[in-house]
Amino acid sequence: MSLSSAVLRALICALLALSALAAPATAEPTCPCGLWDDHDTPAVLDAAEPSAVELGLAWHADRDGYALGVRFYKGPGNTGPHTGSLWSADGRRLATGTFADESGTGWQTLLFPAPVAVPAGVDHLVSYLSPTGHFSVDPDYFTSPRRADPLTAPGAGAFRTGGGFPDQRSGASNYWVDVLWAAEPGPDLRPPALVGTTPVDGASSSPTSGRVTATFDEPVDPDTATLAVTGPDGPVAGAVTTSADRRATTFVPESPLPGGTRHRAEVVVHDGAGNRRAHTWSFTTAAPRPTGCPCSVWDESAAPAVPASADPAAVELGARVRFDGRAEVLGVRFYKGPGNTGPHTGSLWAGNGVLLATGAFADESASGWQTLRFTSPVIVQAATDYVVSYSAPNGHYAADLGYFRAGEATHGAAHLPGDGDGGPNGLYRYGGGFPTSSAQGANYWVDVLYRNGFNGDTTAPTLLERSPEGDAVDAPLTTTFSEPVDPASAQVRLTDPAGARLRGSVSLSADLRTVTWRPDGALRGATRYTAHVMAADVNGNPLAEPGSWSFTTAAPRCPCSLFSTATAPAPPTSGEDTAHELGVRFTPTAPGKVTGVRFHKGPGNTGTHTGSLWSADGRRLATGTFTGESASGWQSLTFATPVVVVPGEVYVASYTAPNGRWSLDERYFQRALVDTPPLRTPAPADWESDGVGVYLPGAGFPTRSYQGNNYWVDAVYTPSADTTPPVLTSRTPLAGAVEVDPLTTVVASFDEPLDATRSSVTVTGPDGAPVAGRFTARPDGLTLVWTPDAPMGAGHHTVSIRTADVGGNVLPSPVTWAFTVGGR
Repeated sequence: MSLSSAVLRALICALLALSALAAPATAEPTCPCGLWDDHDTPAVLDAAEPSAVELGLAWHADRDGYALGVRFYKGPGNTGPHTGSLWSADGRRLATGTFADESGTGWQTLLFPAPVAVPAGVDHLVSYLSPTGHFSVDPDYFTSPRRADPLTAPGAGAFRTGGGFPDQRSGASNYWVDVLWAAEPGPDLRPPALVGTTPVDGASSSPTSGRVTATFDEPVDPDTATLAVTGPDGPVAGAVTTSADRRATTFVPESPLPGGTRHRAEVVVHDGAGNRRAHTWSFTTAAPRPTGCPCSVWDESAAPAVPASADPAAVELGARVRFDGRAEVLGVRFYKGPGNTGPHTGSLWAGNGVLLATGAFADESASGWQTLRFTSPVIVQAATDYVVSYSAPNGHYAADLGYFRAGEATHGAAHLPGDGDGGPNGLYRYGGGFPTSSAQGANYWVDVLYRNGFNGDTTAPTLLERSPEGDAVDAPLTTTFSEPVDPASAQVRLTDPAGARLRGSVSLSADLRTVTWRPDGALRGATRYTAHVMAADVNGNPLAEPGSWSFTTAAPRCPCSLFSTATAPAPPTSGEDTAHELGVRFTPTAPGKVTGVRFHKGPGNTGTHTGSLWSADGRRLATGTFTGESASGWQSLTFATPVVVVPGEVYVASYTAPNGRWSLDERYFQRALVDTPPLRTPAPADWESDGVGVYLPGAGFPTRSYQGNNYWVDAVYTPSADTTPPVLTSRTPLAGAVEVDPLTTVVASFDEPLDATRSSVTVTGPDGAPVAGRFTARPDGLTLVWTPDAPMGAGHHTVSIRTADVGGNVLPSPVTWAFTVGGR
């Protein structure tokens, strides 16, 4: 930060005295100096450009000297905070600081923490950041270089939108930025400047851990640094430390600070020259969550990982909210970080965009949770989506990317649904109005203030009975409550082992005490599901404790698949709009046939879809085109000819999405593999190259995988009625035969038709090496024949046969025997 005007005057006087002592007989300029003096003013005080921009000027000096700081001319509307910098010509930042004690308009001066030596004739650049624009400018100023001995500005000023090294130019514009230069560095009369504090002055919702830090722009003396915290009961006991670079002083209390109370912090430090800096500020700790309502999803101690984004644009930020029972929405909350200046307004919207209530936030703290209470409460219905939002006219809002992709945020009867549960969450709209856009499941830290209970009834219903429970069960879910429940509030959420939700329908008994849920499709067999039941009584009181339990379904009834058709992927559609082949790797545990392929279709997944079954090495075993598709949901293709599959072998079921927009559940298979015989998904050695969910841009055999993603492709499998492998009935030569002709053929017959594609005959000679020969299957399908390519050498030979019947039953071990060619 810059010096106070008194310290600045003292430094300039000291430098002038040094200059006078060293002055030669000829006239010299009076320095510290710049290219303009305080009487020079811009022609255009306010450019009326509201965007953040870094503005600068290139310059050099005729002699060796020091850059002491930077100056700029401030017009109306050019509000701060402003930072100033010195740069080398190639864009290296050599010094920086924050302007302080600014006047309303006119020249502002920042002194760097330490003077920077600048050689004669070497170009440098000084700049300042105008975070709100409205900078001063003369568009046609630099028709020739600006000269003020010993300084020269050779040409037009520079700028960079947003901030950073200004390397762009527009005509001959002068943005009224100047350097403060001197021939000598002068004495160090500048105290350390405060860069920032944690918590900031006036903050609310500060952690009760009580860690307090003050950061400075130069090293301070750790032996003389003090930082004291005073609470409602007086001084707080704790320890003070200084960081390794000696720029930060931290106070850590011996025990947590009391919640919801105001504290005062005072820091005193000295730099190496003994210059003293003292600063006092206050903050309020996060209040504990109240035992009753009004309630909110997050308590005061919840805080974003990114409390202030760099985006300065005006924007409306919001979140979808859903309630377990009828409730009254009392207001809106949001988390405020640095730079998120107001005025702020908060709103409640119906899911279709109708504005239900709005108001202006008042008495805001500098940072932390801010609360708006509406003039009148708004009654909201159970299991219905609403949107709470607030306007950030100057941006710099809190934003944690990916938050809602990990699931919902919930407390009590209020839920901020996860991304894909009824739509996206984390909503915004630039400029203002009903927010409908979303980005990467970001959480903008908007919350609702609500309460349940009408007509004086505050007693919550309880869960008396639930079913099914235990293992090997297969029945609808039923729950019975202690009192009638609001039909609109009755919700059942069933999830598979990886957390995917299943669709179903809810019905209530005549007395409104029993809720029954039936899935939209058969549940997957031998699978452990988790049920979560939510309901509220007619006065809006939700269950005192959520009704959650798990059960395991009975053994599969086939035809069967990897997933239940009641499964509803979240989100149902990916953002990709290019053609891809999507698939799943699976292994049967028993002989059978794959009769077709299924995939889940979401919005935008249009076009003609083809489905295929592949061997592990990429041979296409069957394919076809999906017909009679519905607009969304599971689609099925039945192959013209079923494909026999062998237990233990890996296959890939896939489909082509010509226009992209396929269903996607990130990291699904990392959360849980499918292991419900007769089908399972293999455990990969590497999720990136050997995953379960696979894909390929374009079309063809999908071989790529990413982080265990599930693309919701499935195979339809029917087990074989025949589970007995083939049995050898005859063979020639016989086992142990001797004096066998060198050109003899090896013949093996079995008791049932064989699958020639899964059969092999190998003959090894006396040296253990395979003997070259041809393998064929006779038309009867029962017999395998091997013919040598040339006469076999004399000696001991061994036959090994592997085969499977047409039902996929594989010999558990090879059939082997031996014979001798040309003698005993």
